[in-house]
Amino acid sequence: VFEQAEPCERLGAAFCFPYGPDDLQATLHELPGAWDDSVIGLSREGREFRRLRQANVSGDGKRPGVYFMARQHAGETPGSWLMDGVMRFLAGDSDEARRWREEFDCWLAPFVDLDGVVDGDYGKDALPWDFNRAWELLPMRPEVHALQQDLQRFAGATEPRVVIDLHAPVHWTPGASPASNSPSLTPTASRGPLATRAAGTRCRCSDRGRGITSTRPLR
Repeated sequence: VFEQAEPCERLGAAFCFPYGPDDLQATLHELPGAWDDSVIGLSREGREFRRLRQANVSGDGKRPGVYFMARQHAGETPGSWLMDGVMRFLAGDSDEARRWREEFDCWLAPFVDLDGVVDGDYGKDALPWDFNRAWELLPMRPEVHALQQDLQRFAGATEPRVVIDLHAPVHWTPGASPASNSPSLTPTASRGPLATRAAGTRCRCSDRGRGITSTRPLR
């Protein structure tokens, strides 16, 4: 129950603390020169669909690549906050951050369901197709198609190691079956600050909130 004394010009409520494009731009403004920002396509509603890449990647040969994506379900904002932490960590001054910048090539797709993020949709099972289930040879979403093309660029520009798809708890509905209420996101393997040591694999976080549940070779 929410109570608000009148008068009130504007009132909002959210299941998770919001994180949108303005928050991302604020973080990038705090981290000048740390991330290269590229448009890789357009959303269904015509918005620029963007991907970030660790800046100033240099050296001999290709580096091991790590590709993060978040918000396949627009309402799962904790994934964005985790990605925000990744961005800040990799731009930091710690020895571990410097080692990551020297040894890895990190790419970030911050808002897969960009339109849903901007429009305030929750995103689970959204019509015409859930983003997390639209990864076919003929994808049902233009954003997924753009990501598939970008992953090909990623595979050509790096020695790809892992793709990490960040999800978060779904909205708990009283009276629903336990299978439909997945209350936690707990990675099953975490060694180091980014938990990306599964070399040579492609990882996806499951919809049921149990973290990385399956791996297969990244092609």
